[in-house]
Amino acid sequence: MQDPVWDSFRCSIDTPRNETGDQGFAPVYAVAAENADDISKAVIFAGKHKLRLIVKNWPRLTTPGVPAVTLGAAEQWRARSVGSSGGWVQGGGHSPLGLLYGMGVDNVLQFRIVTPDGKLVIANGCQNKDLFWALRGGGGGTWGVALDATFKTHPALDSMVGVYIAVNVTSPDKLTGLAEDFLRAVPDLNAQGVSGYAVWAAQVTAAFTMFHQSSSSVEHTNQTLAPIWNWIANNTDTKVSSYGKYHPTFYDFFETWVSTDPLIGTPIWVTGRLVSAKAMKSRPAELAKLVLVDSSPSMNLVAGGAVNQVDPDSTGLNPQWRNDVIMSWNFGGSWNSTTPTKTIEEIKKRAKDVTLALGDIAGLDHAAYFNEANPEEPSWKKAFFGDHYDRLLKIKRKIDPDCWPSLDVWSTFNASVGGRLLAPHPPAWVCHDPNYDEAACQDVKTNWGNSFWRSNQTGAMQDPIWESPGCGIGTPRNVTCDQGFVPKYAVAAKDAEDVSKAVLFAGQHRLRLVVKNTGHDYLGRSSGEGAFSIWTHLLKGVKLTDSFRPIGCSNTTSGLPAVTLGAAEQWRDVYQAVNDHNRTIVGGAARSVGAAGGWVHGGGHSPLGFMYGMGVDNVLQFRIVKPNGQLVIANACQNEDLFWALRGGGGSTWGVTIDVTYKTHPALDSMVGISIDVNVTSPEKFMAVFISPFRSKK
Repeated sequence: MQDPVWDSFRCSIDTPRNETGDQGFAPVYAVAAENADDISKAVIFAGKHKLRLIVKNWPRLTTPGVPAVTLGAAEQWRARSVGSSGGWVQGGGHSPLGLLYGMGVDNVLQFRIVTPDGKLVIANGCQNKDLFWALRGGGGGTWGVALDATFKTHPALDSMVGVYIAVNVTSPDKLTGLAEDFLRAVPDLNAQGVSGYAVWAAQVTAAFTMFHQSSSSVEHTNQTLAPIWNWIANNTDTKVSSYGKYHPTFYDFFETWVSTDPLIGTPIWVTGRLVSAKAMKSRPAELAKLVLVDSSPSMNLVAGGAVNQVDPDSTGLNPQWRNDVIMSWNFGGSWNSTTPTKTIEEIKKRAKDVTLALGDIAGLDHAAYFNEANPEEPSWKKAFFGDHYDRLLKIKRKIDPDCWPSLDVWSTFNASVGGRLLAPHPPAWVCHDPNYDEAACQDVKTNWGNSFWRSNQTGAMQDPIWESPGCGIGTPRNVTCDQGFVPKYAVAAKDAEDVSKAVLFAGQHRLRLVVKNTGHDYLGRSSGEGAFSIWTHLLKGVKLTDSFRPIGCSNTTSGLPAVTLGAAEQWRDVYQAVNDHNRTIVGGAARSVGAAGGWVHGGGHSPLGFMYGMGVDNVLQFRIVKPNGQLVIANACQNEDLFWALRGGGGSTWGVTIDVTYKTHPALDSMVGISIDVNVTSPEKFMAVFISPFRSKK
């Protein structure tokens, strides 16, 4: 990605070669689409297999030989290598020319897009109008995969002037004084056709890059920028460097002033708020204090003029953009691969706190530019979409009913299962910043090797390989503890109805579904990165009978001594219950292994196997919720194929087991166990004692 924050936390060019470079946020697979047919196939494939689908521009999907106004999805503005038909315009698209012609969304005439059902559609002012409205400001990667966008073009500008002014002052008070004068002047500068950018650093430095449309000369632009120059003149101890150039065309200006972003390849964190002209006029001193924060303040003077003259409801863009906005003000920070997690979290917190303070002053209900906003925005609905959120959500549900659920959808589902929706984390999560909890971490360390403790933790597996590889009790506290293979959400199901609801929910929303009781699956099937989990650890129950007849079988079938075990039962408790009934059962050799899940579905070997066969040879009946959410009974008399497959065909493959009924056997009269520990002096003796006697005599 352009920002390595979204690659892999521990995989960069300056991390040690021997440190694990995990996949991080990078997709496991990607289609290098060259045409609409490729995209359609990929979208349909993702839907069919319940895959999370994301979209990233790449340079082969172009539209050669068409008018320049229609831009293929891979076409880029030279500015920071941003794609022209994707996230830039779908997030709003601010521009140095916004003051004259509005935002990117105000200049789109048409999109060609592959929708989530795999269809190639055209969206414009005459067809698919709701989709066209949403695509213009409702967020990139949300509505489908854009193939191209058609933009208006405008008459060539007669001229444009760019002026750069770098200022180094003698104190923070001086910098806030400069900022106050500048902010107070911005609305008037905007009215005279000035846009641009201002960056503030180290509490004593400011840099202004100002663009003046249709200016006749650098001298004319400098006269317009009198508030900056007058402040400099009145503060004679200020160090200044400047540069200005007249451009006969916008393209000439673009080639000079808009270059590749120097921060590409550096992990950066960006937050922001829109700022109104009213706030700059009435509260410049309060705003000016924010340039001193250690969060890389930068001001983007990209609105006003034509941006504010558009009907707020004509596009899906946050309507606050039309409410006297002149500026999008960003904060943030950067780090490298050796920066401690705690420091990274402090950078994020500073940026968030100052952004919230700015929003309180800015007067626009904490609105932000979607493409340059906090990824962890606490009030994201309001900040990103404003009053348009409800309509956008309605359109999203219409065109993509099976997408990853929103928080509202998760909340509704949680209510339907009695509040038993959990958000598990790797068990050592509490031993790492910023989630460090001394008491909880000590509990984790004490019980790290306790199998029963692990069985009772939603996010713990018996083998930590299947949790998060870099998140253990032995890794430093400041090492990032990511989610790893631990599912994002889990339902602590208490009955078959909960399981059925969870299975149907997963199918409806194309979620990868995994099943966990105790987490003993050494193939990793109890966990899954980005998955949704059904935790069966509450499905307790031990019911013994002296005469069990499988449901659906003939009444002439003889009843057998049996025990029905809920999916949560573990062999320690099962052996005790069966023994109390003076019976024996074929079970596992590990006390904490679940008795009614992966053990039996994988075959189920046992210390009693030589007498009574494997676990699968002793099953009389399953109750299972199938992938369609239906609760069924599988035995020798109904759903025979499923019964056959469940006995050895693998755990979590055929559905979610609610309970299993096993034969029981007469209690053994006696049994002897012997342990022999032998330490020999050579490999030859080892062979003689342990191998040779068992070799065939043939």
